[in-house]
Amino acid sequence: MNWEAFFAIGVFTIILGAVLLVPGLIWARRKAKQHPEAPAGMSVTKTGYLFLGGMLVVLFAGLTSQFWAPDSLLGQWTATRSGRFLFGGLVVGAAFLFERVLAATGVKLKVLVKKK
Repeated sequence: MNWEAFFAIGVFTIILGAVLLVPGLIWARRKAKQHPEAPAGMSVTKTGYLFLGGMLVVLFAGLTSQFWAPDSLLGQWTATRSGRFLFGGLVVGAAFLFERVLAATGVKLKVLVKKK
């Protein structure tokens, strides 16, 4: 197992998540200033963080399987560029559908936060 690649992918994933979070926060603050009477934004519940963390673990394990299990079916599949994109799309799509099912049953992953 190539631990350097494993940790490099992990660090890259964390940095990419932070980089993608910043524009969302900037957008939310700008919208809150433009519309002070509107809710300030969304707040993620503990269940939402658990759900997001689970999805990231599945993505991380699947995308690093090409290094720690190169002979497995998933390892061979994610070793190609199209396989990585397809795997990521399937995981995100499944998570989206699962989130919709949870929302339909009343489990809240995010809530509106009103300004005080």
